[in-house]
Amino acid sequence: MNNDVSCLICKKSNNTKFVDNYKFNVESDVKYFGNLKIFGCEDCDFYFVNPFPDLNKLNYYYSNIYRARGRPHYLGGGEQVEKNYANEKNLNYLSYLSTFIDFKKIKNIFDFGAGIGDLGYLIKKRFNHINLYCCENDKHSLDILKKRGYKNYKSLQEIDKKFDLIITLHTIHQLTDLNYFFQLMKLLEEKGHLFFEVPNCPFNKNYIKRPYDSPQLLFFTRKSWEKISKISQLNLIDLSYASFSLEKRFFYMSESKKRFDKWDINKTDYKNLIKKFIPLFLLNLRKKIIQSRKYNNQYKSDLQINNIEDSWCLRGIFKATNNRK
Repeated sequence: MNNDVSCLICKKSNNTKFVDNYKFNVESDVKYFGNLKIFGCEDCDFYFVNPFPDLNKLNYYYSNIYRARGRPHYLGGGEQVEKNYANEKNLNYLSYLSTFIDFKKIKNIFDFGAGIGDLGYLIKKRFNHINLYCCENDKHSLDILKKRGYKNYKSLQEIDKKFDLIITLHTIHQLTDLNYFFQLMKLLEEKGHLFFEVPNCPFNKNYIKRPYDSPQLLFFTRKSWEKISKISQLNLIDLSYASFSLEKRFFYMSESKKRFDKWDINKTDYKNLIKKFIPLFLLNLRKKIIQSRKYNNQYKSDLQINNIEDSWCLRGIFKATNNRK
């Protein structure tokens, strides 16, 4: 096993060691990610894959495969998807942010890896003066983002302005390089804030039991974020554990793997064939019932904010500093 793999935070290799083989939720995704290994730095309590996937394959995956029909992150269709922005989960995010930020003073919000941009859209509904920007390449999300008034950048290199608030929810851990995160910090206005949430991944404890990894490439803990803040001289004004327990998350992951493990883009979609023979009004009624159950159940029991070490997520807020690198 390669002993020369350097930590992405401290840049050292002497305390970095092999942890486990990479695990997939959808087995066919190996064609986009490759056969990966997971390494960890004991000093930083930070974990990452090696080698990283080919960027061209990864970009294609996120543009065309990630939210494709029948996959774990498929959005579905209809008005229910677009109207669900004010669910309890996003209201919880808004409540958390309001503790640190006066939205009356916010003019421009940038959502990195926005998906369909639920949180930014919720904020704009409350504070109509705010302008929304994002960076999202998923073709399944672009129409909704446009309807919601987002200006979408294809890459960070296109951005020619700075922002009062940057949102990046469950995106940073899918990156191939921490430099993207530091680029985001440089896009903040002088008194701007960056709000993030990522999975909590204590491999040195029970996270080694996780059912799968994909599409995650970076694995953070509380200590790793504290190290990033210290080494890079970034102003981390809050860092909290959030969401339900890892045990509950592992249960959900196991159920997801059972359902999506054998998905293949070339597999015949029998559901679409059946739809050709069923009246449209029955299909619409069935869709509304399924979506209602999905969104009502998805957040009903998943909002407990334990703020304990065994929680599934870590969330935090960085504030812009004058000595940013």
